[in-house]
Amino acid sequence: MTELNLEHNNPNENGQYSLTVKVTDVKTSQDLPQYTVNVTATQAGKDFEYNQEKVFDELRTQGYKILNSTVAIPDKIMESDQVVNIFVDHDIKEINPTQAGNGLKNVDLQKNVTRIIIYQGANGNNPATVTDTLHFVGKSYFDQVTKKWTNAIGDELEDQTQNIEWSHEDGTTFRSVNTPFIEGYHVESIVSPDGKKYDDGKGNIAEMTDVEQTLGNIMITVTYAPNGQLILVDKDGQQLPASESYSFPTDPEDITKITAIALPSIEGYHPANGKVGDLIQPKEDPSQDTMVIYLSGSGTEQAVYTTPKNDSSEKGFLTVVFHDDIIDEDINVKEGVGYTSGQQIIGTQIEYDPAVDVEKLRKLGYEVAKSQVEIPTKIQKGYNVFTIHVKHHILHLAGKPGEEDPEYPSITPHDERMALHKDIKRIIRFINDRGQSVNGAPDGTSEVVQEVHFYRTAIVDQVTGKVLGFEINGNKQISSENSESAWQCEEDTNIFPKVVAKYPGDIGYFQITQKAVEPQDNVLPSDKDVTIKIVYSQRINKGVSDTYSAMQTIKFVGEKDNQLREPIIETKTGLIGDHTFKRIKVPVIAGYVAEKAEAGGLIVSEEKTNVMQKVVYHKVGKILPVNPMGKPIPNVDRPNYINDPDDATKVLTDQDTPILDQWSTNIPSISPENPTLDTKVPYMNASGGIGMEDIETKRAQDKTKRIEKEAAKEFKEAETDDQDDNDLFGLAVAILGLANSDEEDNPENNREDKDNT
Repeated sequence: MTELNLEHNNPNENGQYSLTVKVTDVKTSQDLPQYTVNVTATQAGKDFEYNQEKVFDELRTQGYKILNSTVAIPDKIMESDQVVNIFVDHDIKEINPTQAGNGLKNVDLQKNVTRIIIYQGANGNNPATVTDTLHFVGKSYFDQVTKKWTNAIGDELEDQTQNIEWSHEDGTTFRSVNTPFIEGYHVESIVSPDGKKYDDGKGNIAEMTDVEQTLGNIMITVTYAPNGQLILVDKDGQQLPASESYSFPTDPEDITKITAIALPSIEGYHPANGKVGDLIQPKEDPSQDTMVIYLSGSGTEQAVYTTPKNDSSEKGFLTVVFHDDIIDEDINVKEGVGYTSGQQIIGTQIEYDPAVDVEKLRKLGYEVAKSQVEIPTKIQKGYNVFTIHVKHHILHLAGKPGEEDPEYPSITPHDERMALHKDIKRIIRFINDRGQSVNGAPDGTSEVVQEVHFYRTAIVDQVTGKVLGFEINGNKQISSENSESAWQCEEDTNIFPKVVAKYPGDIGYFQITQKAVEPQDNVLPSDKDVTIKIVYSQRINKGVSDTYSAMQTIKFVGEKDNQLREPIIETKTGLIGDHTFKRIKVPVIAGYVAEKAEAGGLIVSEEKTNVMQKVVYHKVGKILPVNPMGKPIPNVDRPNYINDPDDATKVLTDQDTPILDQWSTNIPSISPENPTLDTKVPYMNASGGIGMEDIETKRAQDKTKRIEKEAAKEFKEAETDDQDDNDLFGLAVAILGLANSDEEDNPENNREDKDNT
């Protein structure tokens, strides 16, 4: 496979070698330029990287299938030009009833054509309804790349609306059905709402061939009518008292007709015309009676044949059909609704109220799809069919947190009745090492239950009970057929907040397995419930063998009660009576000074076994370099005071002042009086203004106390100019002058000290 897709060419004249990877669509014979990679090198052996797995995944996502998925991509450029071809074709997806998709549902790919034969008019002797169904199955083919409908071999269909190929499962023929023979009845009519002729002309249902899925259901009504009677009457037209009516027999070869009957023998009477045994032919209308006059004794009167009254009256026929627009079928037989009058005399009152059937269908999940048709109250001329269109009521079953799910229709299979709300829980339980509950929760209880509530809305066909899909964001539409992707929750509620356990000593324990349970963001409906146990141990046992255990806790906190270091905990067991814990030396914390040097020494008793003390720390001050005007010098070091390693309440004395570029001071060190307040140290700018050499010259020229007075004067002026800043600059200058005055007798020592500083 590799050799078929790897071309080797001679190196280019310029001495360069290349490696090219191309992806070719074999259906269009076009390369896909976004996946073409070409690398050149002047020397063989250069590494070549091509993320084949990523490319294949992207191609499959776009609807391609890889024809040579085992092709090998070189990882180095060879001493010849190379071309690697990856061949792809369009993935043609078959859509069928078991694998619906791309906008087609399984119901769209299944069609049933049903022929229903209803028998009526035989006065309680009606034959059973005959139902035959032909099943049709559709298939479609979808190009995953072009997103167009194709035929089975992938050729795009010119008419994209004719995208389903139909096949039959039971053939395309409805068999002929012989209408049952009923003595004394003939077939009066065979009719259908669509007005088509389905009989064979002799009272039977003819065979139907080449039935297609588009035909729709067929309802045929076969109506029987009583055969005409032979009635024997006297010359006055009164039926002979000793005779009965004689029914003309049905023609077995054509049950829409009746045949002749022989004149019977009646004691004391004889036919007025003819003789007993003569055949009397029926009327053209097989439902009409025929009267024959019989005379008493022997006479010569001729028989008179008459027809009953109203035999020429016009008749009509009324049918009410309920049609399901969703499945495109009539549902009269299926749901036991609708009405057929049979052939009746025009003007006959109709005893039918469609509202009764509409209510019956409503309870089954139907609703009237169009405006109600008006059904006549009397038989009208001709064959009249009235169709009431109905559709399926769609239920939107919405789950709600904390409430019971709404009920599915009773016909929905139990395995399809999916839950419409779910809660993902995180339970944090506080227990001791014996498994007993401990009130360690922030609210003083022994358990914290955190819940994230998810819900979804199922869209259900109330007639069939089927779950059609799921609604998302209240749009009243099927947004997803995937039940798991339909879960929703209120915005910003899918989190478990952090839970901090109570401090062990506050509830009579010494230790705890964890101090807090961290928050969890983005809780998913696929997450499982979780239970976390926080265990307290080494409980203080009171009143056991007349002894008790106790604990002293020393906490070290800042000014805002923030913890600066771990507490120091001391425990004692086997105590009797009051007990005083030993005092401890307060620990040094860099950058802070404590309010006290020692802590502890607390007293416990059987009534008070757990004692706690807080040691408060404050931040230390800084050495603050300032200019001659007492203003802080920007962008220079301002070191914190150094803690006294032996006393947590103090800082060191004689702390060196910082050395600054372009600035100098003759104060080599300071000893802070208050360890929490900053100390300002005056500096002189060495590049301009008053420098150290100028000061020393001034010292040499003026050795009198005028320097001290001048220094005091400068201090007073500085204090007046910058008193809002609580400036110590003037004092520092005064100290500087005094120090210089004292050291004038030995200027070499002064310079040496300066150099050391």
